[in-house]
Amino acid sequence: EAAATVSSEASAGGHDVLLHMPMEPVGLADPGPNALRLGMSDSDLEARIRWAMNRVPEAVGLNNHMGSRFTADPRAMRVALSAVADRQPLFLDSLTTGESRGQAVAAGLGLNALQRDIFLDHVQTPAEVTARLDEAEALARSRGWAIAIGHPHETTLDVLEAWIADARERGVEFVTVTTLSDQIARTVTPTADASALQ
Repeated sequence: EAAATVSSEASAGGHDVLLHMPMEPVGLADPGPNALRLGMSDSDLEARIRWAMNRVPEAVGLNNHMGSRFTADPRAMRVALSAVADRQPLFLDSLTTGESRGQAVAAGLGLNALQRDIFLDHVQTPAEVTARLDEAEALARSRGWAIAIGHPHETTLDVLEAWIADARERGVEFVTVTTLSDQIARTVTPTADASALQ
């Protein structure tokens, strides 16, 4: 099966693998087969997300494909993420809506939770993708990190290849989402020793 093979190869190459889970959007767009939908029973939501996670065995976590309607519903998100919480997956909210409750629900379940800052290729031109990457770099320099999401469009990949090389020369560090999540957790959560000194 392609998902398992690609997942294994990516993981062996030192990359984090995320399940890109289709979820119900607002509107009539089709998120694809086996999507999580609000009208499903709890048991169907649980079975569907477990099945999807099992298809990508090397996944360190998941993010949402579409999902503007689904991620805005805290009950549905809680049911879905609870079904795989025993694996302690990272949840990266693609933030397809400002109403998303994904990160909050994931964090409430004790999962590492992040959310996208910049979407790279809503407009698929080299100038626009470059502008979004520059925004991500500016945010990372001011806040300490930034998370950008894009699609494997030819334009996006071509721009990324050149931009990343230049960004490294400017001192930008690229890390996996698990590394970033761990670094943020260490920064935000004081250790027992640090709290004892306060």
